[in-house]
Amino acid sequence: QRHANGEQAVRGATVLASITGNVGKYGGWAAGPGYHAEFAVEGIPYKNNIKDKIPVFTWIDEVEKGNIKFIGNFAGNCLINQHSDINRTKEILKDENLCEFILTTEHFMTSSAEYSDLILPGDDFLERDDIVTAWGVTDYAFFQNKVVEPEHERKLGYDWILELSKRLGVEEEFSQGRTYEDWLKYIVDKTRDRHKDFPTYEEFKNQVLYEKGRDRTYVAFEKQIKDFDNNKFPTPSGKIEIFSKRLYDMKNPEIPAIPKYVKTWEGPEDELREKYPIQLFGWHSKKSVNSIFNNFNEETMGDLGKHRLWINKEDAEDRNIKNGDKVKVYNDRGQLVIEARVTDKIMKGVGAMPQGGWYKPDEKGLDKGANINVLTKQHPTPLAKGNPQHTNLVEVEKY
Repeated sequence: QRHANGEQAVRGATVLASITGNVGKYGGWAAGPGYHAEFAVEGIPYKNNIKDKIPVFTWIDEVEKGNIKFIGNFAGNCLINQHSDINRTKEILKDENLCEFILTTEHFMTSSAEYSDLILPGDDFLERDDIVTAWGVTDYAFFQNKVVEPEHERKLGYDWILELSKRLGVEEEFSQGRTYEDWLKYIVDKTRDRHKDFPTYEEFKNQVLYEKGRDRTYVAFEKQIKDFDNNKFPTPSGKIEIFSKRLYDMKNPEIPAIPKYVKTWEGPEDELREKYPIQLFGWHSKKSVNSIFNNFNEETMGDLGKHRLWINKEDAEDRNIKNGDKVKVYNDRGQLVIEARVTDKIMKGVGAMPQGGWYKPDEKGLDKGANINVLTKQHPTPLAKGNPQHTNLVEVEKY
C-alpha cells in the first residue's frame, strides 16, 4: 500500500497463498484487505444524479483539466497538507480560472483552510449527538452524547446545510421532513430491522455502547474450497486466477497479467538515484492521526515522539550529520527541514520520516513543518490509482 506499483505485493501474496494451498484455510490469506464484518450501522438514503467518478488521488488532475469548479472540504486536510506534491497542488489551486470556489468547514486554520475562499467554523464532536463506529469495518457502535452546546458561531453541519437547502429551494428533498435527531432515530430503526438485538434509540443513548460479538471465526473463501460447485470465486472464470485476462488486455507493463517484480520510477534502479541517492519512506507516527494533533507542541504531546528523519549511520557520516542535527531533505519537487535521528535500525541508502506534519513554508518555499508531501509525487499506481507516498528519491544535507 502507498507504493508505486503497490498492487504487485498484494497480488503476489494472494498467488503465493494459492500455489501453496492456503486459500480458504484458517491462518491462510487471499482475501484482499483481510477484514470482515457481520454488522454495520445503516446509513442515510441519498441519490446522486452525477454518475461520473474519478479516483480520489487524481482529483487535482481533474481541477487542472477544468473539470472541477467547486470544492466542498469538510473537516479534511487533503487540499494541501495530505496530498502528494504540495507545491504543484497549491499552484493549481491558486488559479481561480480552474477551481473557482473552495469551501472549508474546520476547527483549525490548517494549510488546506488557508487555500479556501470561505471557512465555516465546524461544530466539535462534544457539541452534538451522533452515532459512531470505528474506522472501516467494526463490530461496535457508540452513541456519542452531546456534552455542551456549540459555542461562538459554530453550527451543527446538518443545520447550516439545511439552511443552504432552503435558499436553493431543495429543503424538502434534502431533509425529507426530518430534523437531525429524526435522522439519528431513522438510523437506529433501520439498523434494528437488520439486527434485532440492536437497542432502541433511547436505550442506545443510555447504554452508549453496542457490541455485536461473534460466535465463529470467519475464514475467507472457505465455502469455495469446501464446496466449489456451489460457491464460485468472484472472478470472471469463477476459479482462482493467477493469470488475469483483463490485465493482459490492458497491455500495461506496470501491471502485468501475472504478478512479478517490476522496476518502478524513483525505485532502487532508477537513474535518478545518482542525483538523489536516499529512498524515502513515510509512516504514521504515535504523535498524530494523519495531520490531527500535529498542531500541538512537543510539551503538550509529551514523549509520543518528535517528527524526525531516520537516517543510517553511514549515510549520516558521509554527510557530516550527527544525531539531533537539523537537516534539509530535498528533491526536484520541494524541500523541508527536520531533525535527524541517526540510527543503525534503518538500511543504508534509505530514510524514513512520519507523515502529517503541518506545512509551514518560509519565504523561499522551505517547509519548516516537515511535511513529507513537499517531496512526494503525484503519480498514481497503475491499477488502483492509489497514493505512492512511500516511493521517493531525495538527498539529505546538514542544515
